Amino acid sequence: VGVARALAADPPVLLMDEVLFTGRTVRAAIEAINDVGRAASIRLAILFDRGCRELPIQPDACGALVQLPRQASLLVEFGDSAEQDRAFSVLPEASSQTAPA
Repeated sequence: VGVARALAADPPVLLMDEVLFTGRTVRAAIEAINDVGRAASIRLAILFDRGCRELPIQPDACGALVQLPRQASLLVEFGDSAEQDRAFSVLPEASSQTAPA
């Protein structure tokens, strides 16, 4: 109820996410906002943009564009201090199965 009342005044909304990849998570967040009311505007800020969008979603602010193979993962870890924060890519392991002879 509190969220619905807050959105009744059509406030601007700022969505923040660590990694933007396909855009599906952002779309789900926008749909959740629309379920409880109407926002005057929705802005998107992200730390890392992976590209490879499945949906037409673009961030308003982006920390860095990171180009990785589609099958790779980008992991972001936040520590207790800025010195402990880090991001790194993880490639899937090669299949240990061999093709039949």
